[in-house]
Amino acid sequence: MQTERLSQKGGARPAHAQIREAILEQVRSGALRPGERLPSEPEIAERFGVSRMTANKAILALVQDGWLVREKGRGTFVAESPGIAEGQVCRVVVPVDSLGAIGDVYFGTLYWQLQQRLQQHSVRVDIRPLQGGLADAATEPSPAGYIVIDPPESALPVFADLRCTGRPVVLLGCSWNYPGLSFVDSDNLLGGLMAANHLIELGHKETMFLGGCPSDSNTRERLRGFRIALKSRGLDLPEERIVVMDAAWGIDEPTEALLESILSAVGRPTAVFAAGPKIAFALLGITQRLGLRCPDDLSIVAYDDPDFIRLSYPPMTTIRQPLEAMAALAADILLEGLVSGRVESRRHILDPEFVPRGTTSVPPSS
Repeated sequence: MQTERLSQKGGARPAHAQIREAILEQVRSGALRPGERLPSEPEIAERFGVSRMTANKAILALVQDGWLVREKGRGTFVAESPGIAEGQVCRVVVPVDSLGAIGDVYFGTLYWQLQQRLQQHSVRVDIRPLQGGLADAATEPSPAGYIVIDPPESALPVFADLRCTGRPVVLLGCSWNYPGLSFVDSDNLLGGLMAANHLIELGHKETMFLGGCPSDSNTRERLRGFRIALKSRGLDLPEERIVVMDAAWGIDEPTEALLESILSAVGRPTAVFAAGPKIAFALLGITQRLGLRCPDDLSIVAYDDPDFIRLSYPPMTTIRQPLEAMAALAADILLEGLVSGRVESRRHILDPEFVPRGTTSVPPSS
C-alpha cells in the first residue's frame, strides 16, 4: 500500500471514509489481490496520518461490506470473492409456488444451478414466488440482489425500481428488453427455426404449433421462429393450427378435445411442434390413444430435454436449452454486480441445441 494524503478541505468526507475508498480502489484495481494480507492497522494509520481508531473504522467497514476478511491471530486479508459479504442473500423470484418450482424440471434445474454457483461465493439463496412476493421483496432486511426467473412483462417495472436502489437484478429465462435490466436467456427464436427447418427438410407441409403461456416471451419467440421458417419456404401456418394454452404443465381437457378433433380430421397436420416437454409428452399419449403411430403417422418436436423426454417411447426429438450455462451466467452477472457495486445492464442469449431422436420422420404420404 502506498502512502496517501487525505483531503483537508472543509466539508470533505470523514477520514475513515476516505481511507476506505483508498483501500477499496487498490482492491478494485488489482494492486491488492484476493488473499493478499493488508498492513497492520498501526501501519495503515501511520501511512494515512490518522489515529489507529480511524484506521480501524475504515477496515471494519470494508470487512462488513465483504471486501476484506479478518483472521484472528493472522491479520486482515483481501476476500477471495471481494465485495461479497459472508451470508449475503440473493432472492430468486419464480412465477410459481416456491416448492413446486424447486421440483419442476425447468425451474428446478435453474434454481439448483444458481444455488450451487452462489454458495461457492458465500451468497445464500432465498426463493420466493412472484405472486405476493413483490411487496415482501421490498422490505427490510433486503436481499443484496435478485435473480428473477421468467417474470411476466407486467412485473418488470417493480424490478426496475429495485435495481434503482443499487442492487443488481438479473432476469433469467426470458428476453424482455426493459431499460436497465439484465437478462440471460436461450435463443427461443432460433429454437423455433430449428424445429420448423427439421420438419420441412423431412418433407412436412402440414404442421401445427402447440404451446403454453401466451404472454410468455419464450412462447412468443418460439412461435415467431417457427412461423418465420415456414414462411421462408412458402408454407403457411393457419391460425387454427396455433394452439396456446394458459399453462405449460400439460394439456388441459378442452385442449385435449380440440387436439383429438384436429388430429382425427381429413387433412390433419403430419407434424406438431410442441414447445414444452410436458406438453410434448402429453401429446404423445393423445397420439397413441387415437391409434396414430409416432413418428410414422405424426412427428413431434419437443422443447427442453428432461429425463422423461429421453426415456419416452419413442425417445423425443427436441430442442435443448443450455439451462445450467444460463443459470451460471446469471449468477456470475449478479456476483459481478455485488463485487463492483455497479448495476450495469448485461444481456446474453445462448444458443439452443437440436437433438434428433425417434419422434420425427418423413410424413405419411412419403
